[in-house]
Amino acid sequence: MAHNRQSIIDFFISTSDLERPSFKIEHDLFIDSDHKLLRFSFQTHPPSTIPSAHPRLTWNINGLQQPNTQLQYQQICDSESQALVTNYQPSLDSLSIAKQYIKYLSQGIKSSMYNALDATCKRQSNLCSDNRSDFWTHRLQQAFDHREKCHKQRRKAIGIRKPQLWLNHQ
Repeated sequence: MAHNRQSIIDFFISTSDLERPSFKIEHDLFIDSDHKLLRFSFQTHPPSTIPSAHPRLTWNINGLQQPNTQLQYQQICDSESQALVTNYQPSLDSLSIAKQYIKYLSQGIKSSMYNALDATCKRQSNLCSDNRSDFWTHRLQQAFDHREKCHKQRRKAIGIRKPQLWLNHQ
């Protein structure tokens, strides 16, 4: 009694919706096995830019290389930091008061650094808040599509054209 068993993988998990997914079983390969090559593909598209709740702030800090600018930055930071310590000094008897004081100090230090940078260096505008969208461009999509096209042509080619199509695929 002979058993003819067939199985196929037809379930893929993705963290996002796939555009035009396709699943192909390659039957024309002779690989000395009862296994088949499975090809899973989908159309790619650039990620959408999602505005951040806390956009990244950037400054032109090359100006800090100038001694006068660096001195001005230090003076602003020193004066604002000194005001933090003299304005508010609670007794640190309880843990919750200590936590509040640490939070007050960290926010104050961050604020004094931002104020000093704003006063001494130019703030840069963020043209793109999501760096991932800079990666997958239209040109990269075209290159990807061309490579896939060359791969398909090479797979279907026979005879003397196959080496040339292999080079195109590379």
